This record gives sequence, structure tokens and C-alpha cells, in this order.
Amino acid sequence: MPFVAIEGVNGAGKSTIIDMIIKRFPNAIKVKSPMDGFMDELKDYFVRHPESVAARTTYFNTAMGHTSDFVKRVLESDPERLILTDRYWYATEASHLSWDTVYNGSSERQELLEIMEAAKRYFVKPDLVVILEVDDRERLLRVAGRDDGRRDKWHLPEKDTELFNAFKKEYDRIFGEAEMKGTRISRIDSTHMNAEESAEMVTGEIAKVMPRLIDGEKPGKNVGRT
Repeated sequence: MPFVAIEGVNGAGKSTIIDMIIKRFPNAIKVKSPMDGFMDELKDYFVRHPESVAARTTYFNTAMGHTSDFVKRVLESDPERLILTDRYWYATEASHLSWDTVYNGSSERQELLEIMEAAKRYFVKPDLVVILEVDDRERLLRVAGRDDGRRDKWHLPEKDTELFNAFKKEYDRIFGEAEMKGTRISRIDSTHMNAEESAEMVTGEIAKVMPRLIDGEKPGKNVGRT
């Protein structure tokens, strides 16, 4: 079964939809980088100090390598597994470049791109990337109740729209380049869909890359049956 990366901006519904899909595929697992327990103290440091953008990018790429190795081991030991990741290296690159654009005037862009290029060659390539898209108005409505108390530069309300626009621009570039290199990408606009409808759409896209899915089966039903 495939390795699927679910991508999207904050508020697109990634985590909720992944949890719904997990219930449809009994042999599916969810991963997110950094994985629990991976250099937690270092992660906490970079959450508090996002201005160290090159070092932060290096840490999150190291964490992504750890996650990618886990995915590879699971797929090798149990090919029947469906692995869903809540974002992948695409978001790591987009988020750090957008932060650098907004706060540093892109002064570290070349260094960040070199770090990403050196790191991502070690990452397992997904069989499918699903991008959940949502317009800015709906995104703001969805994240309005998510206040976790943080007020670092990643979470300042007055910078939200600027960071969002920069992030979207980087996303478009990254996925355009990935498609040119053969990555299978599906875009789903979740703006006017509820979570159940979005999960059904994503499940259908996953079914297209699952060779064991019986022709004519409704996506998500009896998956994994021999």
C-alpha cells in the first residue's frame, strides 16, 4: 500500500481528515515529524527561537530524515501498511522560506535552499501527495479557536496574512517542481466541504494508487481484504 503525504496550510483540515481516513483503513498508520521523543529539547528550543532560521531548518530536516527512515522500515517490513503523514518536507521548506521572506527580506534564502537540497535527497518519495486547499477567509475562521498561547514570530496575528501569502507562493513553486520530477499530486479544495466530504475525496485519491483495491469497490470499504 502507498505512502501518502497530506499537505496544506493551517486550517485546511489535515489532521482531522487523516484521523477519519485512518478509521477507513484498518492497517493505516499516521506519522508526523518530528516524531514523539525525537530531540524534544532541541525542538522546544527552536519553537522558542525561530529567528535561528538556518539552524531551525537543519533540525527539522534531521527530524524529517528520522521520520523518513521510520516510513522506509515500515514499508519494507509490512508492505500492506498504508502510511499517512501530516505534512512532509514540502511544508518544512515552504514554512522556513516564507519566514525568511517576511522577517529577513529573503537574506538567508540561498542557504536555506542549499540545506533543503542536501537533505531531501535522503527522504522517501511519497506515492501520492494530497494538497488540501482552503481560501484565506475560511482558513481564518477555522484557526480562530486554536490559540495555544504562543506569541513567537510564527504566531503573531499581525503577520498572519503576510506569512500565509508567502507560504502559498513557496508551496506553488515546490509542488510545481515536484510534479515536473514525477511526483503524483492531487489538489482538493476543501473550502466549501465539511470534514466528511473532504475525507471521502482524499480516500478516493488514495484508492487510485492502491493496486490491491478491488475494481468497483467503494473507496475505503473492505480495504486490505485478500
